[in-house]
Amino acid sequence: DFLNAVTEEIIELQMTGPLNPGVFKTEKDKDYLHIIMPIRVQG
Repeated sequence: DFLNAVTEEIIELQMTGPLNPGVFKTEKDKDYLHIIMPIRVQG
């Protein structure tokens, strides 16, 4: 959803670990962010 909605050419993805949320930010609007939550699936 974030990638379809954003019109910026440069997008930043911050990740701190495989079980932590990831954060998408744009270069122009640092106040807007989109959080991606990890899901653990039992296999």
